[in-house]
Amino acid sequence: MGKEVVTQFQETHRVPNRINSRQNTPRHILIKLTKIKHKEQILKAAREKQQITHKGIPIRNTADLSIETLQARREWQDILKMRIPDHLTCLLRNLYAGQEAPVRTGHGTTDWFQIGKGVCQGCIFSPCLFNLYAGYIMRNTGLEEAQTGIKITGRNINNLRYADNTTLMAESEEELKSLLMKVKEESEKVGLKVNIRKAKIMASGPITSWQIDGETVADFIFLGSKITANGDCSHEIKICLLLGRKVMTNLDSIFKSRDITLSTKVHIVKTMVFPVFMYGCESWTVKKAKH
Repeated sequence: MGKEVVTQFQETHRVPNRINSRQNTPRHILIKLTKIKHKEQILKAAREKQQITHKGIPIRNTADLSIETLQARREWQDILKMRIPDHLTCLLRNLYAGQEAPVRTGHGTTDWFQIGKGVCQGCIFSPCLFNLYAGYIMRNTGLEEAQTGIKITGRNINNLRYADNTTLMAESEEELKSLLMKVKEESEKVGLKVNIRKAKIMASGPITSWQIDGETVADFIFLGSKITANGDCSHEIKICLLLGRKVMTNLDSIFKSRDITLSTKVHIVKTMVFPVFMYGCESWTVKKAKH
């Protein structure tokens, strides 16, 4: 059931006007799991019981939860600005309303306390919510329309994002600082804070000192690959070779087996060894001596 709602939530975000939003959506909802085969019966049952329906899932009004903080109200309004339908926003709001949790320590368990910030750990909605907010922030910063960044094959690229990792790119320190301040300001508007002092800064050039707070590094890890200031990938290639060799060693019994055909062994190598060895190869800079 949860996966169906997540899929519906994601599809709504991709196609904003696909599902019409409804007014007077109940604040607390209970999903009724009774399956009704025919659409006419669903609509009739919904009218009789004053329910809101969507794709055959009846939702019943059971309570009115009106006690929320101003910060929480503003954050849910931000979701509505993303054109997420009211009934889905209401569903998420009530999943987070009145949350409590204790902390277990070596001396016992603390009293239960209210949770005011953060997403639910382990909830299938959490990655989707984070991606929504991250995309919302980046759209409001106007990075897609900005001329700052690095041009690659005629395309201007100034940010790379994956989950909670964001990499900003610019051709000068002034442009980089401008991008960073825009992201920081828009993040604060939705209750997220960017700690610039924890940011890592790497320059591919003669710059040695920065006017931006942060740690200056000669390399950093991006999606498991090591990115260096001088573009040297020899260390990364060696690691991939070692990892690929380790996978081959683990599959040694399969390769030595006479009960497995050669074509099957080839498929196993292409499926399980090549992806490990070639991981991140799109960004490798291979020198002539190493070719």
